[in-house]
Amino acid sequence: MSVDIRGAAPPPRYAWWTWWIRPSKRIRNIIFVGYCASGPKEAICVTDGRGGWRMCSLASTGTLVVQGPVHRVDAPSPSLTVGFAALKGNRNELVVQKLTELGIDRIWLLRCDRGVVRWDDSRARRHLERLARVVEEAVAQCRCLWTPELEWLDFGDALARIGDRAGDGRPGDAPGELPGSPVLADAGGRGLQASDTTVLVGPEGGWSDAERRRASGVALGENVLRAETAAIVAGATMSQLRVGLVGPGLPSLSP
Repeated sequence: MSVDIRGAAPPPRYAWWTWWIRPSKRIRNIIFVGYCASGPKEAICVTDGRGGWRMCSLASTGTLVVQGPVHRVDAPSPSLTVGFAALKGNRNELVVQKLTELGIDRIWLLRCDRGVVRWDDSRARRHLERLARVVEEAVAQCRCLWTPELEWLDFGDALARIGDRAGDGRPGDAPGELPGSPVLADAGGRGLQASDTTVLVGPEGGWSDAERRRASGVALGENVLRAETAAIVAGATMSQLRVGLVGPGLPSLSP
């Protein structure tokens, strides 16, 4: 089953009862579907995860019936990337889920000098498949119209992606490169700025001296943070800087 999502305006602010996911081979990513509580029970909003959405209804046969025109929303600009050293246990799922909800455009799991996770290609593929499902569920839950990219990279390869990677058409990406320069989450660094669009978070043991020499550092808090906390803090701060919720000269939100 698939619905054509080709063809601009964010979807109406419906109250959503629930979401579930339906795969489609004819759409690049996934169809995300939700019941609309403010209308008929069969009213459904469908998105392709690439900025396109349209209203549909659910037929008694379980198929989707198109009920409205295609709309398309531009990707957030600039595009944001958070990379973090792959973690043991289910902490990768937590970080990927939260970064997706925060609207991070690219999520990189990194193999670092002091990292304890050493997946081979087969194991890395299985983990990425599981994390891709986490991404799908998180996008559906937060009603995001853009699905983040998810990759497993060596630290050096991650740095090489900035400056020589083919653009994917997202606003903020100049042809052939990712915007900005990478920064490393590191105690004692400067504060995070709106121009920092790629932040890399190291393992619990910290960056090696060789890694630290390859990029400048940014501090994410006054205390030493766990790797998963640092990645989420980085994503939250970058997302807020992008939309202007934090920054110099802004009035305090405190009562």
